[in-house]
Amino acid sequence: MTDMIFLAAAPFLALFVCESAYHPQFLKMGPGQILKNWAVWLLMELILYWLIPWRGIGLVLFFLTAVLAGIGSYFVILFRSTPVTPADLLSLNTGVAVAGAYQFHIPANGILAILAGIAGMAVSLVLTASGQLSKPAFPLCWAAAAVLILGTLGLMKARVFRKLLGISRRPWRQVQDCRDYGFLPFFLCALQDLNTAPPEGYAAENAKALLAEAAENKTEKHPAIIAIMNESFSDLSVLGPFDCTREHLKFYHSLKDDPGMLEYGWDHVSTRGGGTARTEFEFLTGHSMAFQPGSIPWIQYDFKNTPSMAADLKKQGFTAIAMHPELGSNWSRDKVFQDLGFDSFLDIRDFPDARPMVFGHTDDRSDYERLIQEFEAHPEPLFLFNITMQNHGGYALSAFEKEGKEIVSIDEKYREYTDAVAFESLMKASDDALEFLMEYFRKTDRPVVLCFFGDHQPAMPGAFEEALEESGKQPGESEISVGEKYFRVPYFIWTNDPEILANREKLRAEACGPTDEIKDPAEDSSAMDMASPNFLGIAAQVYAGTKLSAYSELIRKVRGSVPVINETGWLDGEGSWHGWNESGEDSARNGRGNGRAAALLKNYRFVQYYSLFDPKRKP
Repeated sequence: MTDMIFLAAAPFLALFVCESAYHPQFLKMGPGQILKNWAVWLLMELILYWLIPWRGIGLVLFFLTAVLAGIGSYFVILFRSTPVTPADLLSLNTGVAVAGAYQFHIPANGILAILAGIAGMAVSLVLTASGQLSKPAFPLCWAAAAVLILGTLGLMKARVFRKLLGISRRPWRQVQDCRDYGFLPFFLCALQDLNTAPPEGYAAENAKALLAEAAENKTEKHPAIIAIMNESFSDLSVLGPFDCTREHLKFYHSLKDDPGMLEYGWDHVSTRGGGTARTEFEFLTGHSMAFQPGSIPWIQYDFKNTPSMAADLKKQGFTAIAMHPELGSNWSRDKVFQDLGFDSFLDIRDFPDARPMVFGHTDDRSDYERLIQEFEAHPEPLFLFNITMQNHGGYALSAFEKEGKEIVSIDEKYREYTDAVAFESLMKASDDALEFLMEYFRKTDRPVVLCFFGDHQPAMPGAFEEALEESGKQPGESEISVGEKYFRVPYFIWTNDPEILANREKLRAEACGPTDEIKDPAEDSSAMDMASPNFLGIAAQVYAGTKLSAYSELIRKVRGSVPVINETGWLDGEGSWHGWNESGEDSARNGRGNGRAAALLKNYRFVQYYSLFDPKRKP
């Protein structure tokens, strides 16, 4: 009887340990949700209890998991504004590499959670030692554990956890969802999302036919293509009125009226606060995170023989170089970039003159100086993909004071949020560095197409973001349209090539895909272009006049009807946002429903699956 009572009570204690560490008010989730959490924790407990039946080790691991999940969630939410996901476990080395930039402090509720977890471990060992926790014979233990594991895997493969647990998927409210539904149910649903099963109705022959129909275009030019993905480059006024950004991003805003501007506006990424590699994945491959939700593709997938911007341009005589002033092993970039076809990857070892901003991160000015060196060293056709590092978190104002860096002023009502002050100080430095770079390219005679975009928004204090959001809400604004603001970062595509500028209208129509209405900033100064990273690399190639692969041609045509697609949702040609879970199913993602958009998204998903996972794909 003692063992049954303890085994029934232990999941409640594990729930308390985990939830109270990052969400002290977890009891507000309600009795029904607490019962669901108890059932999921009980499932984990029984698996560990029966799988490792020696001396209470299984139960010790059970409570240790609860402690690590709770404390880990606290720090990840604090530093990245998103909860722990299964993909994070695959990128621990990258997280460790940048951990020195953050300040770690466990709050009182976290200490209480740790003590409660230790108490659970101690009681488990005492009851086991005293013989009060009985067990069936080992073969029966393992058989029971196997049944539970296989059953759980079966539910994941069938992708029914969300329905069973009643969990909606809102990428723009992941922290709140984790708190409302509980960590473990939320985590299991995210684990379920990593399933790479073929899309509904998929056949390799259909994907090949779609690619054959798209065919490669035949134009070919060779201006240099420079792509800069700037770490956390963001205009936070997109969330709500934040007047200081006008001054801090003064030069960036002035570029809207630059005569060389081809596109200028908002890029909707699929991650926030972190997960830089997801944006790289979309830009360099043309694939969309909408079809690989929750994953970190660089770490999880094989990129040999898959389409990529680098490989396509190399076929046309370009030299393809990637550069990033950090460890090349972060996000497995050293391996992935080689698989994608880059000729070389310059990491921190190739930045001997780098100057740090704070926490040792190379400042943007140093990064751009190194970029210029590489640009001048390669007069041949060049594709250069540069990932900056200056604006990476954490945003500790004390670090700026210690290093003697310029600290800017922000709107008075938000000055208590020192993280925001630190971040805006970085934005001012980024803006100054961007002006330096643009002045260089304006003076060079060599034709250049420059694509600049942020990788994601920074992780800011929740109260600060909520205050901005509340002040920026418009009457009748949908939840997803508000949520998409958290994934919106600046971008532009610029050129100094007179021939490209002379054909700007025609090229914009091609780059933006078949559509009846193409916005032109030269005619409408209030217009802001809309895009997502999967379209940007292809657009840069269209403006440069290079040859597009059949895969890129197919994706280019999607943009006219679906100008934005990310893990959160998609934007239709009329400017309305749609979430993937509308009506309780991913209808558009799976191609169900009427209209050109649904058909295009279905085709897109088919060829992406074929390119990434189908063993029949061409080398």
